[in-house]
Amino acid sequence: MDLTSYAELAVRLVNTAIRAGDEPDLLGDPEAFRGFVADRPHLADLHLSETGSVADRYAAGAVIGLAMLVAQFGVNRLGVCTIASCHGVFIDASPNRSRRYCADHCTTRTNVTAIGTQRRTGNTSPAATAAS
Repeated sequence: MDLTSYAELAVRLVNTAIRAGDEPDLLGDPEAFRGFVADRPHLADLHLSETGSVADRYAAGAVIGLAMLVAQFGVNRLGVCTIASCHGVFIDASPNRSRRYCADHCTTRTNVTAIGTQRRTGNTSPAATAAS
């Protein structure tokens, strides 16, 4: 059993609550939820529960995944994106617990901001990049 994939389901669930402005609720109706979990076929026949809805199965998988992840690796493997305007969460699976952003686009956004700051200040030393 790949417990990390179950924990990632919990992360996806938390991140659906983070919507910008007037975006529709990603889990607002059963069809939307089915679309949300379409890439996780094990939710259609999840061995944790023989009965219940897809949402029940999703919740059971997310809870067991997070519980096992925390029990095995500790709560320090769970994180919130470092970008102040982003509230995305993630599982830090890096060997040295160095992950700081919830997604690649947040990492890119930080790098672009740092480059813009360097150009404005004229400081292009590696130390300036690390401080940004």
